[in-house]
Amino acid sequence: MKQANIIVKLPKLYDAGGDVSQPAKRWFVYYTAREPHTGKNKRFKVYDGFAELPTEKLRRAHAEKIIADLTQKLKTGYNPFVKDDVIYQDDLRYRDAAHVYKKEKGKLRSVPFLASLFMESKKNTLRLSSEHTYRSKMRYLKEYCEANGLKESDVSAFNTEKADGFIRYLFTVRKLGNKSVNEYIRLMREFWDYINVILMSDQREVSNVFKSIKTYRYKVKKPRPYNMNQIRKLGSVIEPKDKQLWIMIRLLFNSFIRPNELRFLKIENVDFVASRILIPADISKNKKDAWVDVPEYIMEDMILSGYHIENPSHFVFTTKRIPGTKPVSKNYFYKRFCKFRDEAGLSSDFILYGLKHSGVAELKRSGADWLDIKNQLRHHSLDQVIEYGTDLLGKTSEHIRKKGPKI
Repeated sequence: MKQANIIVKLPKLYDAGGDVSQPAKRWFVYYTAREPHTGKNKRFKVYDGFAELPTEKLRRAHAEKIIADLTQKLKTGYNPFVKDDVIYQDDLRYRDAAHVYKKEKGKLRSVPFLASLFMESKKNTLRLSSEHTYRSKMRYLKEYCEANGLKESDVSAFNTEKADGFIRYLFTVRKLGNKSVNEYIRLMREFWDYINVILMSDQREVSNVFKSIKTYRYKVKKPRPYNMNQIRKLGSVIEPKDKQLWIMIRLLFNSFIRPNELRFLKIENVDFVASRILIPADISKNKKDAWVDVPEYIMEDMILSGYHIENPSHFVFTTKRIPGTKPVSKNYFYKRFCKFRDEAGLSSDFILYGLKHSGVAELKRSGADWLDIKNQLRHHSLDQVIEYGTDLLGKTSEHIRKKGPKI
């Protein structure tokens, strides 16, 4: 199969003869690709996620997902040799975009037109949520071009002065903060690099007018931690009126499962016997399958509520507040939480995600080991987890609190 000047052997599973013992046998998905400039073949192996899965059935299901994803990516132009700072001219996505561009010969190479090509090239590489974010940002760029007479102008008219003007537009008209503007600067740099790939077919090049624009400093506002009295107060308001939301909050607080992961969690991912939950790679933030432990009191509550006899393919959380076929929307949990938070008389400084941070602090106070906390958080670095946890707990002294001198 010839693809973007690379010969690819599609991915397959190495299953170590079905052996799931650890660490003696390692499962992985492998495929071979030919480097386009040297002509040498290289085998790529994907080990992610297999070691955490205890059974052959789970590993084969995980392999199927990886193989399907890689096959789709390879067939639509994915080049495993492309680095972050290198773009091959013969990459399939860019060739396709260049082909579209050639069909537009005689038309202006305007920023809005090139932005449309750019988004088409991203369809097969971005998650749906990321694609929506990209489109939103490109929409603001198009609006700026229309407002400043650049809609029908060649891209070369978008000079450094216009780039500075776009940044001012984001601050003054769109009222964005430093962090959001930095995200636009990064995206615009990527977009202008793409523009030059497209202009190669015309033997042209334009300056990347956003590379000279410096990013802005911003202060990260950390979620305000809760104390246990405040959490119990929330529970007294939420649990009687919205049992589903309270289960979600408990999983966030105790098991550190992120809200976006909980949105797409299915009954089949919950092991009611072993009291743990599988976070599949396709909904996990780090794109790896992983098991997380769940306190027995939460699992008992879910069983008493009948979750264990629901359809395995149903989503755990729905707007009907019982498992069903349609997951909740992105902001569903947060909107419902804010309503109850206000009812409990807590400040708007308390946000939903702050319950995860508070859960980490309380788990450590209960005597948990940092390694257990790292595994539960699904973080890679133990040092970072310790630094993160210490920041949450602050510097404390039991000696001062309990044995300090009295006057």
